[in-house]
Parts: sequence; C-alpha cells; structure tokens
Amino acid sequence: MTRLLGLTESGGFRARFTGHRDCELHTINPCGGIAGGDQVSIEVMADPGARLRVTSAAPERLYRAADDLVARVDVTLRAAKESQIEWLPQETLIYEGARCARRLDVEAAEDARVLMAEMLVFGRRAHGERLRSAVLADRWRIRVGQRLRFAEQFRLAGDLRSVLAEPAIAAGAGAAALFLYVTRNAEERLAWSRGALVTSAAVQAAASGLPDVLVVRWLAQDAEALAAAVQEFVERFRGQALPRSWSRGASCN
Repeated sequence: MTRLLGLTESGGFRARFTGHRDCELHTINPCGGIAGGDQVSIEVMADPGARLRVTSAAPERLYRAADDLVARVDVTLRAAKESQIEWLPQETLIYEGARCARRLDVEAAEDARVLMAEMLVFGRRAHGERLRSAVLADRWRIRVGQRLRFAEQFRLAGDLRSVLAEPAIAAGAGAAALFLYVTRNAEERLAWSRGALVTSAAVQAAASGLPDVLVVRWLAQDAEALAAAVQEFVERFRGQALPRSWSRGASCN
C-alpha cells in the first residue's frame, strides 16, 4: 500500500490524490490553460517501494502569448529504489500564437520503473485552425542510476504549418505522441511493443530501444484517432486501464 507523505502547493496549480491502492495524483489548472509568462513547476518523488500515478484532470491548453512572453513548464520525477512512477497527463493542445518552453527531468534508481505517455495536438482542428505562428521548445533528460539514458530536445517555431509538413518532422500530422518506459532492461520489450502497435493510413507508429529505455512514437492527422491508438497500446503494455480521465478521447477545442 502506497500513501501520501507530503504535498505542497503554491500559486494557481492544485493537486488531488485518490484513495486507490497505488496513489493517483491529478494535477488541476483552475485557469484552464497556460498563457505567456506563466511559470509552472511540478516535482514528484516516489520513496523506496512506492507506486505513484500522475495524470491531469483535463487537457492542458497553451494559449496565445501576449507581447512575446514565453510560458515555462518544468517537471521533475524522482523514482527511488524499487519504486514506480507513471506520468500520464492528458493531451496538450497548442493554440495559435502560443509560446512555451517545457523541461522534463527524470532521476530513477536502477531498479525503479518509470512509464510516461504524452500527446501534443497542433491547433484546434475542430475549429479548422492550422498553426501559423507558435513556439514550443521541449527538453527531456532521463537518468538511470545517475547515468544519462535518454536525451531529447527540439524547438518548433515560425510558420508551423510549413514546419510540421516536413516529412522528417511530422509529415503534416495534426497530433503526435511519445511513450517511454524506463527500467532495467526495458529494451527487452521492444519486440512485443512492435507487435502490439497498430498502424494504418490514419495513425503511424514505431518503437525503438535504448539501454534501459523503450521508446514509442505516434503521428496522426486526427487527435481522437491518435488518442485511441495510444490508449490501446498503453493499456495493453500496463495490463490495466488508464485513468478514467483518458476514456473520453482527445480534445480538439
């Protein structure tokens, strides 16, 4: 049984825990989204043997930034010996004119497990919006036993409709998703993962393995089709259902 030992909140964001066998934390943004100049910092720690799941109460929205102000979102996950952290927020919807820099750092013990799934939606497709001017910078660093195991950094800027149309970037996709599984010998599940992926003209997916890290990526025109594909894979991988908040499908508004 895992229980909450401490919770500190300040500013606008909130967090609420459920009483499940594995602690489940729901992050809450009462403002409904993140605007230029906002600064969000989330730090999660699982003590030895603890099991923690983190999701969000609603999709996150990156709103248009005024005066070129950049929003910052910093996330740090620390998984101690024999612990488990699952980072499963709902999708992030990027609005026209948004400007945001995000950072995610993971520090995991060699026998810990960290599972993550994130999804980006490029513009409000239900409104016919195609991004023309927005900035998103992402920086991910994952360390296992203090050794760097995964590093990724990208910056999307300028006329994103043209940028995302590039075959080597998104091939015109309207949404993208990333799944990471980090634990000792995680790459041994690569063959199973490739067999479990369902691809079609609507959803493209691929899996790769690094030492102690399994990586799966998706691209799709339709956010709802992508959300369904990601949910099916992650539930099969975990052997249990995702948090209830995922069941209503991706937002496009």
